[in-house]
Amino acid sequence: MAGRVRLAALPALLALATFVFLLLSTPFALSQMFLGMNLSNSGLTLLGLDQNLVAAPERAPDAGNPVIFSFVRVVDAFPSISDSEGEWISADSGAALVWAWGAGSFEGIIDEHDSEACSGAKYVFAKTSQPYAVGNARATAGTAFKTVALNGNYLPLYHAGEIDTDVTQNAANKTVPDYPKLAINIDAAIVFPYRITKTAYRLSCDKTKCTCKQQTTTSERTFASVVSDSKPYSVETKNFTFFLIRPVLYEQLNYKPAFEFLLLGNRKIANLAIWQNNKTIGEAQFLSFSDYSDEFGYLHARATDEAARKNITAAAYEHYTHQPTIANITYARQWFVNATMKENESLGENLMAAIISDRFGNAFRHHAAVRNRLEGGAGASTGNDTVRGTLAGSEMHPLELQLGEGIAPLLLAAAIVFALVKP
Repeated sequence: MAGRVRLAALPALLALATFVFLLLSTPFALSQMFLGMNLSNSGLTLLGLDQNLVAAPERAPDAGNPVIFSFVRVVDAFPSISDSEGEWISADSGAALVWAWGAGSFEGIIDEHDSEACSGAKYVFAKTSQPYAVGNARATAGTAFKTVALNGNYLPLYHAGEIDTDVTQNAANKTVPDYPKLAINIDAAIVFPYRITKTAYRLSCDKTKCTCKQQTTTSERTFASVVSDSKPYSVETKNFTFFLIRPVLYEQLNYKPAFEFLLLGNRKIANLAIWQNNKTIGEAQFLSFSDYSDEFGYLHARATDEAARKNITAAAYEHYTHQPTIANITYARQWFVNATMKENESLGENLMAAIISDRFGNAFRHHAAVRNRLEGGAGASTGNDTVRGTLAGSEMHPLELQLGEGIAPLLLAAAIVFALVKP
């Protein structure tokens, strides 16, 4: 009857509610790490530094220009992560520019006069205010262009979901994915306001004697030093796509039943957990995290490959894959994951869930109701959920893969299995 819930379905619904609660309360390590780093970094002074922390070229000041050094730097596209392949941002997290500038200039007397010849001039340079920076930052991610004025230390560039670019195929090696890029460029001028008092010396002679005369003038003048910097980031985009491999047709007869699936995606996984009903049956950690400080004392996140597994076998590949149908999505990474279900709790219907956290702390899930039985007759259901406001937990599409060598047979087998499933 409409509006009624079958009693047989209640265990699965209760288990689903438990999964959702656990997901919302999971303390994803990297998210907490970003919060801690952000708190530490918030106390830094990055604008108007008077120390040459980046070893910018220096010059000796003279009467024509009192500037000694100046620089501008792209410090971070927060939140970002570095690894052995470079620096990364997530399209799900957006990006904000953190930047720094510094300058050194002379204040005092520059004496260029010749007292014996009574020629030349003496200059007194006095700063009327501290140096300041003017300019813009330009960000390019695919077709998404942004220009922001350099006004403040933390400048939002892209909000979550604004960057929507695809992985492309490397021209030289067809199996290698090229990730979309975010390019940040800063073009600025450091302005130095001065009051300059000039005393000019001139020898004046008549028929009887010569006198060294002085003429003093005061003027206001600004000097400007043009500076620039740029930094590239790779972008992790798109959702994971989930394909069930076993049990075929969502049901199986096996003494040690397996839950096996394929994930396609364009981001690295930090952690993965498999749940059976309301209990964890397997976990995998693919990355560990640490922080490091740069020349400004600013903390950055670093990801390092990890291989911790518990009741899970997981193989990860980087391989360009194109799914031309429906959404025309391209993928950069594949994971084959297998977990053995609990033998004494697996008979009948089981609500299985794959819970994934990427390295930016974005959470995804896919759940599937599978049945282990001794004799025929069973239904199966699947579902997708959004976790913590991120993109949908798992997108499911029929596959027609254009594959290179290597993992092609396994991917194709998974695609055929999925194509047969009619949940």
